Order: sequence, then structure tokens, then C-alpha cells
Amino acid sequence: MEGNKTFRAYHGSRQKFNNFNYSYIGSHALENGFGIYFTTDPNIAQTYGDYVLEADITMHGLFSIDSITITKEQVKEYIRKYVDPTGEDYLSNYGWYVDEGYDNVLNKCVDMIFSYNQSDNDILSEIFLEIQNKYTDEAFDAIYKIFKKDGIIYTGYSDFDGEEITNYIVYSNKQVTNKNWIPIKE
Repeated sequence: MEGNKTFRAYHGSRQKFNNFNYSYIGSHALENGFGIYFTTDPNIAQTYGDYVLEADITMHGLFSIDSITITKEQVKEYIRKYVDPTGEDYLSNYGWYVDEGYDNVLNKCVDMIFSYNQSDNDILSEIFLEIQNKYTDEAFDAIYKIFKKDGIIYTGYSDFDGEEITNYIVYSNKQVTNKNWIPIKE
């Protein structure tokens, strides 16, 4: 996807809100990784709660669910700034920064992440799983700044009629505009 693309899509919720609270990410499922899920089918969105949010979502570049297109340097920068700046938390799973040095442990961590993950989405999901109790607007807004991508598009099928539908994952409240809660169809 080249340039900015805006899509009209739907998000189901158990309650109405003004902005997405990142601590709820993953509360329904993580079928295709961490993020804020939308669909082109309001009926599918309705299955996730009593309220359906209709909104415009903007993406500036796409992460892959099939391959790795992000770089080790980008992942290192994200970990260094938003996941574990001290080396005492997430990176301690890969070595002890006091003995080995922060950059050596960071390199070992990223090399391992890239060795067993198959896609951008797998890598992001692993990182977000580790920081899920520390989500901040700044960490999610920084995704585009560092990776130059901020969304995922994937195809699914409606449980209602078997029709192909498009689903989206975005990462920041800034990507969701023109929000409107729509009436639920009985």
C-alpha cells in the first residue's frame, strides 16, 4: 500500500467510549495480533458487543501477516525506547545487561525474535505481549514513527453468509476518526 489510505469500518464493543483504551487490547481475542480490530461488516462487529462504532480508519503503511518486512534495527529502536529502556525487564529474558552490556543483550534478543517468527505481525505480537501492562499512547503512536507502517489488512469470511470480508488492525487512536455509534440491527 502506497501513501495514506482511509477505510470506513466497524468495531464492536461492550460499551461506548470516546477513545480506545489500550488495556482492553486482546480482551476478545488476538487472532491476528495485538491492535484495534475493525471489519467491513457491521454484523460481524456486533458479535463483539452491544455497541457498534462506525469510523474512518487511516493507515500509512501495512505490516505483513505472511512475511518479515520490518528490520532488526527498527525492532531494536522500538524495544530500546518503549519496551525496555533499562534492560531490567523484557531483555532480562535474553541475558543480564550488567554482565553482557545492554546492546549485546538487545542484539541477542532481536536475533532470537527474528529466528523463530515468520512475519511482522508475529514479531509485533511478541513484543506487545511483553508490554501489555505498560501500554501508553506514546508507545502505540510511535509504531508509525519507527516502522513507517501502522496497520494490517486481512481477509476473513462472514459467519452469517460466508461472504468474504475485509478486516483491519490499527494501533493508535489517532488513526480512528469520524466516529459514530450506530444503532444495532435486531
